[in-house]
Amino acid sequence: PGRDDWRVIIVVSGTEELLPVFDKDAELSSRFSTIVRAQHLGFTPPAAFKEFRGVLKQMVAHEELTGWLVANDNDLAARIMLACNGHLRLLEKLLQRTATLWNKAGKNRDLPPLALLAQAFPAINSSGATNPFELAPEELQNRVASAFLQSNNQHNDWSLLQDFCLGATKT
Repeated sequence: PGRDDWRVIIVVSGTEELLPVFDKDAELSSRFSTIVRAQHLGFTPPAAFKEFRGVLKQMVAHEELTGWLVANDNDLAARIMLACNGHLRLLEKLLQRTATLWNKAGKNRDLPPLALLAQAFPAINSSGATNPFELAPEELQNRVASAFLQSNNQHNDWSLLQDFCLGATKT
């Protein structure tokens, strides 16, 4: 205020590994003086999974998959979380590829979303991980439980896992 000029705001997004670059360079640290650490999206804490589902809903709508791919379904949301591990770029690529496949299929609403998601998954999977869209329901529950156990050191709220295993649908 008072300078009567316009300032350009530059936003850099990255992982924790990027921070030392800014710490070591005086000019970069002066230009990027504010650091905002976004919460990693995952199964836990419950607020993180709720945020993930909100982002998933928006991205499903953006790819014009709403009504065919139901983002409110616990099973589907868990499979998608396992596929992208909370990485939004991977989620975006997965949904874009799924939308392309669905468009090629004439937007057939009778086509099961899991089938196209399973076909789209290799496009984001560079590690050769198991395709979460091909898991049996019991194996899916085991994978979700394992994800909770891995993060249990940080969070003690098991309500989301209980809801998932009991088949409740959360929004």
